[in-house]
Order: sequence, then structure tokens, then C-alpha cells
Amino acid sequence: MTTNRNIDEPGGPGTPKPTYRERGERRMGKREEWAEKRDEKGVSASEKAGQAVEGIPPGQPILAGHHSEAGHRRALARHAAAMRQSFEHSDMAARHAQAAETIGRQLNQSIYSDDVDAAERLQQRIGQLEAERERIKAINAHIRKTGSVEGLDLSENEKRDLFLAAQMNGTKGYPLTRCKT
Repeated sequence: MTTNRNIDEPGGPGTPKPTYRERGERRMGKREEWAEKRDEKGVSASEKAGQAVEGIPPGQPILAGHHSEAGHRRALARHAAAMRQSFEHSDMAARHAQAAETIGRQLNQSIYSDDVDAAERLQQRIGQLEAERERIKAINAHIRKTGSVEGLDLSENEKRDLFLAAQMNGTKGYPLTRCKT
């Protein structure tokens, strides 16, 4: 049975299987590399577009019937094609950079089962979520008791969210779906 893997690549014969985190980091690195390459190609295509119309003054009309008409049209066509390529490469570079950023954010937030410290990180996250639940329960109890958010240490965003929830749901405090017991 043959495999498509190269012996020098990670995961080749005799090497342990990479962890989920390592695979994600490798994916993120590839996306960043692709973004850099596409960005370079975009700059190159933009320079090529400038060179295509280098000898033509800006705003110069095509002289119909003149011996330079065909060359002028070709130069404008080359310029348009190179600019289109430049935009396509730039757009693709932005897509790859965004994908790399998303993968990086996921790697920072995720806890994988094959992480060495997965159990400790899960316990830490559980503790944070339980503390947030208790905070929300205390805020809801205060709002039920006093009818307002005055006296609570809330950010402007939290006050706005509570106000919008009250308008949309007709309830006061955080919705029950946010704080499951």
C-alpha cells in the first residue's frame, strides 16, 4: 500500500501523528504563507499594469485611424488585464489572511482532547463560566428587587444589552438562555 506522504513531511513513516493543535498551526502558517505570496503577486501585477501604459500620457485618447491605434488598444488591454489580476491577487491575499486570523483565534480559544493540559484548561474554563453564571444571577436578582440597573457595576455595552433584551423579550435582566442552571 502506498501513501501520498513524503518521508520528510510531518506525519511521515516513523513519526507520531500530529496533534489537532499542531495541524491547526500548520494550516494557519500555510494560509499566512499563501497570503504573502498573493500579496507579492498583486504588487507585481500592479507594477506590470503601470509598465503597460508607461509611454502613453494619462488621458490620451485613442487616435482612430492613426498608425498607433492598434498598439494603444493593446496597451490599454494589457493594463486592464494586469489591474484585474492585481485586484484578484489582493482579494485572495485578504481572504487567506482572514482565514489565518480565524484559525489563530480558534486555536487560542479551543481546548483539544490531545492537549497536554486539557484537563486543567477545562477546569479553568468551567470555573470562569460558573463565576459568570453567578454574576448574571446576582444582576438578575438585583434588577428584580430594585427594578433598575442603578448600583450595579456594568459596562455601557451590558446596560445596552439588558435594555434591548427588556424591549425585545418583555423581561428584565439577562434572558434565561444566557444563564443555564
